[in-house]
Amino acid sequence: MAERRGKTERSVKGLEATRRIWPATKAYKIEMEEHRRKGGLIAWNGGDTASLELLYAFDILPQHIDSMATNFSAKQVSEDFILRSEEWGFPRDFCTYYKTVYGYLLSSIEEYPQIEAIAWPKPDLLVGGNSVCLTHPHGIRSLQRYFNIPAFIFDTPHPAYRMDRHEVDDKEATYVHDYVGGSYQHEIENQYIDYELKQQKRYIEFLEGVTGKKLDMGKLKECVKLSKYTSQLSIEIDKLRHNVPSPIGGADIMSLMLVQFLWAGSHRGIDIYEQAIKEAKEKVARGEGALPEEKYRIFFEGLPPWYSLGLFNYMQNLGAVSAIEAYPLNWTYEKLDPDYPLESLARKRISCLYTYSIRERGDLFIRRMKEYKIDGIIIWSDICCKQIAFFAEYIRERAEKELGIPGVVLDADQCDTRDYNEGVIKARIDAFFELLDARKSKN
Repeated sequence: MAERRGKTERSVKGLEATRRIWPATKAYKIEMEEHRRKGGLIAWNGGDTASLELLYAFDILPQHIDSMATNFSAKQVSEDFILRSEEWGFPRDFCTYYKTVYGYLLSSIEEYPQIEAIAWPKPDLLVGGNSVCLTHPHGIRSLQRYFNIPAFIFDTPHPAYRMDRHEVDDKEATYVHDYVGGSYQHEIENQYIDYELKQQKRYIEFLEGVTGKKLDMGKLKECVKLSKYTSQLSIEIDKLRHNVPSPIGGADIMSLMLVQFLWAGSHRGIDIYEQAIKEAKEKVARGEGALPEEKYRIFFEGLPPWYSLGLFNYMQNLGAVSAIEAYPLNWTYEKLDPDYPLESLARKRISCLYTYSIRERGDLFIRRMKEYKIDGIIIWSDICCKQIAFFAEYIRERAEKELGIPGVVLDADQCDTRDYNEGVIKARIDAFFELLDARKSKN
């Protein structure tokens, strides 16, 4: 095993609500263990979160594979786990979320006592999909071979690029997104919904076979209702960040995202969101922001370095607040209708941000930059995540051309610290803010 690098920076949270996330995470682990002792089932879910509501409806407790990897990264053990999975056979450029989790399975608490509080119970079933990327199905199959347990993988259609809404030289014809990050404004064609509904039916049959019980439609409707409310709270949090100064920074949002990421469809975490809204409103009323003096408002694109979320605090020390981020938009979907739960969940899955064309995703981000009065863009071009990396230069160039907003692309991985040079990253951030200073002095 290669020698580990030194510890990177942890983030400092600005809200009391956010500081409740870690205790809630540890409590959920204990809840899962008790659930297992009582004969309950546990699912590991990879990729999007549109499977959560049905899992909760079947009394199956989910753990999100991506979330597990971020926890291990924050505990500074992801590099060790990644190296161990590569020794087993995973390629260097495979998704580091899955390599982190697989390396965890090949390790022990005795070796890494710091992860005892998040040593997640092993799954009884696996659920995945390709709406986020094609890596997730491969990762799920690898885990299925390891555990020898049932797995279900969704094949999500990507709606065709709408040329009638994307005339390049006609701005009036250009498609304008709805508020929610993961929603299309135009109607999704019936063939996509029908395709996804057939898979929902197969998924329900799969869960009925695993659990030995039929779906309780009343319970599913209640789970969809809770998921909708969780999304509404998430959107309210985002809207409060329109304020100048912004009451919530990126370090808080990247932690608060866990509620949507893992607990949508249940009561878990709702009170944390409600408390965050209360704290943010109080700050707005007092004219306070996430930092004492807000000089710059940043749009952050990409999966952040989970092992070094302290970079958000580093930017704050330079007077910059991350006013809006792209990644959390994936998990917010308010158009759920409890009276039509299956169709709602089908639409939620198809409307994942990463099913958008590159043009549509760019349209959404440009709109966000206007709404949040953005001064600059920081793009974390994740080495193992091609969905982010191929998009980085496109959105940077488009923001500069259309809005005059400069951006900087930082190359590193979200979990693998081997590709991370903190000195270089901070130097590039410093230079970027010097550029913003120069631009502001000219205006």
